[in-house]
Amino acid sequence: MPVVPVLPEANEVYDAIMREIEPELTTALLSTLEQTYKNETPEQAETRSVRYRAALVEYEKRFNAYMLELEGQVRGFQKAASVYAEAQESGADQTKLDQLETALSF
Repeated sequence: MPVVPVLPEANEVYDAIMREIEPELTTALLSTLEQTYKNETPEQAETRSVRYRAALVEYEKRFNAYMLELEGQVRGFQKAASVYAEAQESGADQTKLDQLETALSF
């Protein structure tokens, strides 16, 4: 029996990718940003905004690559499941033919 690919939750995928790019934008830290940066200057806020925009562009690239990989895994599973099902069906058919031959040989 082929192994079904693991499909993580959306927030798990987001966090796994974003953690490598910009940890401040992970779901656990998003709600803390306002407090963390409450005293920053407008220039600092703009610098951070530019950094975050770049992080989101990079996230999109990595997410698309992840989805292509996952799609390949799912297609591989579909093919393996089809081959497995055909083999099972063929084996069942052969068993019936063997039983019929045995019954007719007496």
